Amino acid sequence: MGQVCEQVAVASDNSGEVIVRCSASVELVQKRDGVANSMFQSIVPLDEMLKDTENIYVNIVPNECGPDTIGYRVLVKNPVIDGEQMYANDFCE
Repeated sequence: MGQVCEQVAVASDNSGEVIVRCSASVELVQKRDGVANSMFQSIVPLDEMLKDTENIYVNIVPNECGPDTIGYRVLVKNPVIDGEQMYANDFCE
């Protein structure tokens, strides 16, 4: 997405998934503030992520939308929708 982000978590299942913390760019703010369309489920968000209002957290998922693609699950602004599961705005490149 043309931005340098800091890796903060790695999936324990060797899937290659990671969570990164990014500064709030215009594109990421639009994704964060958009309507949730997926679950931020592969790596459970840490409490610090939910309390951090200055940065945006993204779950990067290799082969999310088919071979040789990268999926991005941007944790939405108010991610707890059903009282338990965290939600995201998902898109692929």
